[in-house]
Amino acid sequence: MSDTHLHPGTTLPRLSEAATRSHRGAMPFGATLASVFAALLLLLAARAVQRPPTAAAAGGGCSVSRPSLNPDSEEADLLRRLNDYRIRNGLAPLTISPALMAAAAWKSADLGANGYFAHDDLGRSWLQRIRDCGYTATANVAENLAAGNADGASTFQQWQSSSGHNANMLNAAMRVVGVARAYSSSSPFGWYWTAEFGAAGDGPTAAPTVPAQSAPPAPPRLATTADVSTNFTGALVSGATAIVSGTGDCLRVHDGPTVNASVVGCLPDGTAMVIAAGPIAADGFTWWRLGGLGWAVGQYLSTGP
Repeated sequence: MSDTHLHPGTTLPRLSEAATRSHRGAMPFGATLASVFAALLLLLAARAVQRPPTAAAAGGGCSVSRPSLNPDSEEADLLRRLNDYRIRNGLAPLTISPALMAAAAWKSADLGANGYFAHDDLGRSWLQRIRDCGYTATANVAENLAAGNADGASTFQQWQSSSGHNANMLNAAMRVVGVARAYSSSSPFGWYWTAEFGAAGDGPTAAPTVPAQSAPPAPPRLATTADVSTNFTGALVSGATAIVSGTGDCLRVHDGPTVNASVVGCLPDGTAMVIAAGPIAADGFTWWRLGGLGWAVGQYLSTGP
């Protein structure tokens, strides 16, 4: 039994269409007007009781609280490193897409606000978010995520050392980009980064510029990406660093040590996490708590190559 879940974060998938919803129901033949009203009232009451709680979203469909979508100093530094890297590899530099900047800023803020680490949002796919933020110029898009570092240099190194993220940065088809970070003191990783890549411009673009202000310092935290590769040695014990491996896609992380608990994230192979608690035996698995994120089965965690 594999506790894994496929997600498209390190590939170059096509933009999916919005899901359609249909409602089907038939009124009993000969029903009276009073019984119809009664049924409608019962239905509305049931929906009001069963409505799921609203997540602590970062600000709506694509709105963010930051005062400007212009890159700050560290975001601009990462963009400069990215374009220098592409030029060294014979590729065209990327220009900023306003829509992709909005999608990246929303995602980074939402990761911190809700304390999860996955490409899909809590209520929609990552592809739908990009579309909701106004980027519809092309279906050829890609996304990189990272967490744990405040500075652009360290985040760029995280992505460069990951085969999937590196491939996105060196994709010759890409022409525009949006890169944004966000900080949340109550989240597992503190700083969260998102990069969105697109193969066509969505309107006016501009070369990255470095503003005068600098970001406030933040305490050091565990760093991760959706596909980081690190080697460690030692046993699976509380305080050790574990590596996700053998899933073939990603390892589900639950909010409790049981398969019936809600899934709060999905960590791809190669992700490194500090074990915060465990082991706990349940449902035929041995469970370990990964940092402040949640619980995962031990059969997909290792401490060495």
